[in-house]
Amino acid sequence: MSFNISTYPFFDNPWDFFINCENVKRGSPKSSQAFCNTATLNGILCAYFLIPIVLFNVVCNVINAVIFLHGYQHKTRQIVYLGVLALIDLCACLVEATLRLFPARGIPYATNGAIFFSISTTSRIGCKLYRSILSFIIILKGNILVATMLDRLLAIQFPLKFGKLTPRHAWYFVIINFGAAILMTIPIVILSDWTVFYKRIVCYERPSNLFQSLYYGLFSGECFIQTAINGILNGALLVKIYVWLRHRRKITTTSTQPTTMSCELSACIVLLIISGTTFLLSVPGALVIFFGVTERFDYDDIQPIIRLRISLILRDIFLIFIYMQPMFNTIIYIWRMEHFRLLFVCIIQGKPLHTVNRPCRNSSYVTHH
Repeated sequence: MSFNISTYPFFDNPWDFFINCENVKRGSPKSSQAFCNTATLNGILCAYFLIPIVLFNVVCNVINAVIFLHGYQHKTRQIVYLGVLALIDLCACLVEATLRLFPARGIPYATNGAIFFSISTTSRIGCKLYRSILSFIIILKGNILVATMLDRLLAIQFPLKFGKLTPRHAWYFVIINFGAAILMTIPIVILSDWTVFYKRIVCYERPSNLFQSLYYGLFSGECFIQTAINGILNGALLVKIYVWLRHRRKITTTSTQPTTMSCELSACIVLLIISGTTFLLSVPGALVIFFGVTERFDYDDIQPIIRLRISLILRDIFLIFIYMQPMFNTIIYIWRMEHFRLLFVCIIQGKPLHTVNRPCRNSSYVTHH
């Protein structure tokens, strides 16, 4: 059955990139130049830049996971967490980019709306399955990132107690977070469905009850709660780093613990950059969710729906930036972690990873924790 913009039943449609821009050219009062510009930018990014970004994302995350989980012969808890986070990032990128952004944003823009696919519009099961899988991955990523930061902070604050934990305990924590993510995804599985919004069918973009809206926005949509907790932990680590920097001259001239404190400082800098970037990139998506909950939509007023569409497009644009984060993470690892740098060079040169000798302690990453 063929559809057009007036008969298409879904809110998410292949004509978003073109209809509003045509209305702008005609001077229609129901048009928006900002909507046209952001939709065009999103279409260009998804059609022509998304696939290369996804490929780089896959390559960087695979390399990072192989190095952290296989290359390091003497793993630490932090190394385990970073390897797991690389795998989770890979899954999140593949699910979101291949099931929604490219087929529902990039291809329609490149084909002038002739080709469009969204798994959320295929069936109610497709809607529920997509939302559930993506929510689980995002929740798991947020939980693991919180566990990483909390482990790092406790290891620094209470080294005698938490320093005795081994990498095996890190895998226990990963399994616990995996189970917690499953439990936290159950409300999404139960409540996600097709619902009518603005006379169109949406898949969870505009939930039908307040609990679902708040839960999705706080936990699974953009992991707002997890990123907020990370912000607090980042603040605590910043205080620690500030104290270290004030005593850095003493640390570098003292012969007792210079290498240990240098490793701790390097570890905190890496985690601060990664978690801080994740927090900043997730804020726009969280704001979109809360905008959809708090905004009053009236069928006689088109401006709120235009603002909502602009917000959704901006969220997609920031998602593309999030997919670029593993590339910057890899650069940070190469810059701050000598052992990672040596293993990375081995992979590039096609040499076995076991040929890399473990570097000295002051060059490794968190050798004690």
